[in-house]
Amino acid sequence: MLTIDSLIENPRPVQANFRLSFRCLQEFVHVMWQIPAYHAEASQKVFPIYSTELSDINPDRSGGKSFFPGSNPFFRHVSFLQYFLVKEEGRVLGRIACYIDQTYKERDIEGDIGWIGLFECVENEEAALLLIDTALNTLKKQGVVKIIGPAKYNANGEVGLTIGGFQHRPMFMEPYHPPYYQSYFDQRGQKENDWFAFGLREEGMAAFDQRVNAIRKNGKKIETLLEEEGIKIRHIRMDRIRQDTSKIKAVYNTAWDTKEHPQFEKMTHLEFDALVKALKLIVIDKLVLLVEDFSKPGQPIVGMSVSIPDIHESIAELDAQRGTIIPDYSWLSLGKMLVRDMQILRLTKSKIRNQRFRSARVMILGTLVKKIGLDALLYLKTYEIAKNRGIVIGSGSQIADTNLEMKNPLMKFGRVTLTWRVYRFL
Repeated sequence: MLTIDSLIENPRPVQANFRLSFRCLQEFVHVMWQIPAYHAEASQKVFPIYSTELSDINPDRSGGKSFFPGSNPFFRHVSFLQYFLVKEEGRVLGRIACYIDQTYKERDIEGDIGWIGLFECVENEEAALLLIDTALNTLKKQGVVKIIGPAKYNANGEVGLTIGGFQHRPMFMEPYHPPYYQSYFDQRGQKENDWFAFGLREEGMAAFDQRVNAIRKNGKKIETLLEEEGIKIRHIRMDRIRQDTSKIKAVYNTAWDTKEHPQFEKMTHLEFDALVKALKLIVIDKLVLLVEDFSKPGQPIVGMSVSIPDIHESIAELDAQRGTIIPDYSWLSLGKMLVRDMQILRLTKSKIRNQRFRSARVMILGTLVKKIGLDALLYLKTYEIAKNRGIVIGSGSQIADTNLEMKNPLMKFGRVTLTWRVYRFL
């Protein structure tokens, strides 16, 4: 007999805050670790940093929860949220979230848009469809005019369901799900759009290098031509990151707020600050490139490329050595998970310091100014810097199927490694 549990005490927040007990939060987070398919030999699943996952999924910032595990500022503009667990005789089989984000809007659509996400389930069709149907019916009762998903929580995070590339290990903040999930979502939804990860290797980038260098005018290279127009590229300096952060956020929120970037939502100051704080722990400053326009007053930042070492390398290495820890609700288990977190960060710092990372993800790349060859130059510079640090594998992701300006060149010089799908249910 399957049963559904609702975990959020106040799905419509009281004083802009949801209530969720720490025990319920743990129960919801732990579902991921309980999926047998993730522990199969063929699986490329990389389990996240535990404390980060708790914080990312926690909507409750009351009392001590604002300090540990911390809460995600995303939930401050969510008007409805519910977490569901499906159980059989007390045993948890799966989970799902449904939510309405008041700041998410789409062109030509008036009214609230609902999302489903954070779906995980054992291979049990009845349980999976019960979860999906419960989430969809809950959102319909809230009067939404459209429902999409899955995601965590929009295109600023991990968007879409894995439908291809299961043999490839995902990089940091790239979704990964078992193949059987697709059959459940195909029964209840239809394709809204797809997202891709492009694997970038030296042989492809060498051809890219030749093509970029072939773009000349009067014998001058792209970089020289751009500098003559006042466009220069520099890497970020950590000692002045506070001064740059607000400018970077403005570029990000403007450059990605287009039809080529579906499911995008402008980030608030709190969200962007939280992202910067997290990335500062693992960033290599020379892999964060900023484009400045010296032809304008104040030398405004008009573009950027943000690449980070793939922290999944550290996690996979550590879990392979010591075995994956499956959390429970005891204080001993919590302690073990936090020790694992510290070991991951320590190993990551060591790999950065000793230039031992072999893979990196291009998380953000875009510009506000349309200059011939500028995007290509950002990719090329990123590749050259990464190569000098021993990084030989890159991933350009997540790239929407509607983003032809990015997708078409990447298809020539890279190959699709992972594919994700966003579904429409209403």
